[in-house]
Amino acid sequence: SESMINILYLFSIVNKLERVGDLAKNIAEETIFYVEAKVLKHTKVTKKKK
Repeated sequence: SESMINILYLFSIVNKLERVGDLAKNIAEETIFYVEAKVLKHTKVTKKKK
């Protein structure tokens, strides 16, 4: 049915947006590595105290 096709299109779009987000994160990590020589992969995120 048409609603099923729309759901599949939406699912495909969501998956592609997730991939774009992953690629953007990888680019940011590589940029920080080159600029600051810090490795961010496989590290836990810690919140800074205000």
